[in-house]
Amino acid sequence: YLLENLLNWSRSQSGRLDVNFEIIRPYDLINEIFQLLKYYSDKKQIQLINNINEEIELNTDKNAFSLIMRNIIYNAVKYSHISGTVEVSGIIENGALKIFVKDKGVGMTEEESNKIFSIEEHFSREGTDSEKGTGLGLLLVKDFVDKLNGNITIDSKKGKGTTIGLIFNH
Repeated sequence: YLLENLLNWSRSQSGRLDVNFEIIRPYDLINEIFQLLKYYSDKKQIQLINNINEEIELNTDKNAFSLIMRNIIYNAVKYSHISGTVEVSGIIENGALKIFVKDKGVGMTEEESNKIFSIEEHFSREGTDSEKGTGLGLLLVKDFVDKLNGNITIDSKKGKGTTIGLIFNH
């Protein structure tokens, strides 16, 4: 993922990233991502749960949305304990699609979660199975969420897990 993230970061920062909106079904895309991450989730015996309504549609850039979700779900697996769960849910509320990626992994302190989207304060740490990180993935996620006119939030408690919230106009 590092090379793909670096390439996308470069395109994004240089203004060469084209955004092409189309109608997608987040449920289907999440299932595709689960298949891509199956090796990692199986290795840690992590159950991946897709609780997005199959009928929900979103007008978005499929590639950008996929990159966002891959990075967030991969991180949820990376920081989850053996035999944990990663749940992706989504609802339509006030004309927006709200997606939540929730794990019960290692979590973060408020200070750590405040550094996640800061390019000035590099933040990276190993996963629960010594997976390496670069700190680039969530910076790229934030940039792509902004390009899709979305919003991202982090709710995390050290030792309790993390919920990443995404809001996109529906």
